[in-house]
Amino acid sequence: MADDEISLPKATMTRIIKERLPEDMKIAAEANEIIMRCCEEFVHMIAATANEVSEKEKKSTLTPEHILKSLEELGFTSYLDNLNAALEEWKEDKKEEKKAVKEKKAARNNANMSPEEMLALQQQLFQQAKERTLAAAPAAAPQPTAPAAAAPAAEQPVQQQQQQQQEPDAAVEAAEGAAV
Repeated sequence: MADDEISLPKATMTRIIKERLPEDMKIAAEANEIIMRCCEEFVHMIAATANEVSEKEKKSTLTPEHILKSLEELGFTSYLDNLNAALEEWKEDKKEEKKAVKEKKAARNNANMSPEEMLALQQQLFQQAKERTLAAAPAAAPQPTAPAAAAPAAEQPVQQQQQQQQEPDAAVEAAEGAAV
């Protein structure tokens, strides 16, 4: 591929140039073209120098560090602070993206769980949270206790709880019969 065929996207470059100009100023098409050619030459120059840096290090892949070293060699040290900050921000964004992907994958795996497995996992997580809370609480502070009636219900499988909700309570039926 010849150097003539390689160019930056014209629409994007034009938009960037216009954004940098004051609102009341216009740019001639020829001036726009010259700026674009200068930008292309700048990119080529940095890429070539970065390639030389990577070859000196016997590396076959250009890294951000090679680009930063090439800018330094070319005398563009005033850009290094901003570029290092942008590089760190990019690395942090990548970490967050990887974390989000892992969380999404974990959520997808949990979606394949049966209701019984989800209930067991939920109870395990509640127990872990309770243990952490109790471990963090001062020894003198009163510790909350659950009502006695709530404990057996939490331990019952989901199907039994649903069955009990559907079966009418004998005491309620007797009270209704007496009222009639």
